Amino acid sequence: MPASSEAPKVVVTTIPKSGTHLLDSILERMPPMRRVKKIGLSANLRLHPYNLLPFGERCQVGIGRPRTVHTAALRQRLNQIKPGTYGLGYVPYSETAKRLIDRAHIVPVVAIRDPRAIVVSLMHHSMSESDHFLHDRLQGMASDEERLAALISGVESTKGELRRGIAHQIDLILGWVEDPDVLTVRFEDLVGEAGGGDSAVQASAIKGLGDHIGIALTLEEAAAIGRDMFGKGKTFRKGSIDAWKEALGPELLTLLDGKIGDRLAKLGYHG
Repeated sequence: MPASSEAPKVVVTTIPKSGTHLLDSILERMPPMRRVKKIGLSANLRLHPYNLLPFGERCQVGIGRPRTVHTAALRQRLNQIKPGTYGLGYVPYSETAKRLIDRAHIVPVVAIRDPRAIVVSLMHHSMSESDHFLHDRLQGMASDEERLAALISGVESTKGELRRGIAHQIDLILGWVEDPDVLTVRFEDLVGEAGGGDSAVQASAIKGLGDHIGIALTLEEAAAIGRDMFGKGKTFRKGSIDAWKEALGPELLTLLDGKIGDRLAKLGYHG
């Protein structure tokens, strides 16, 4: 929690397709918060010049495509988060990452979503974006069932880039979820009535986020943010929290249960 005399510094980490744009829309509507654009807390951090250093500590960045990077590169990017700003990214949990965030006096938040919904959302996103690294590989598959099975288990692009399976991605963020000092926010709580959720739950979740980072909101103010923020961002395809049930048949649900059945409970979701 930031000192009362200064605006908060916040970093949100998540599995891709877990509602990053919702968090962006919410946080930017909490004065004085503004986003640090192109902060690069993803696999792209592997391109940072600090990674050329032959010595020093390393850690991982990226969830779908994790990469090992020099901690100096991660530290430099985190230092771009100044009071009153927030960064969005994909930072696996590690003692090193947590230490760097704590030393920078940044408040960490982890955003989660039902993993069954994540794989469905990722499939639609990858298929609709011709420049997505998995587009050609998925396009060449015979059916959505084959595409979803590949995304569940892990799949390589036509250029040999590996997208980790959903179980591995969950494992990379579980440490944040289980850390009592880190706030976990759920897509299903944030999406509100427009996405099949509940407006009162939405307002409470937004207010709780504000309380955690040090921005006091009334429930009325939080509800107003919820009404205003839905659907920002071109990658936000559909908000319905139960839409995955239409896409996942018995065979895919059995595959998912074998991969992540125990992990669902750890994230607070039911099988």
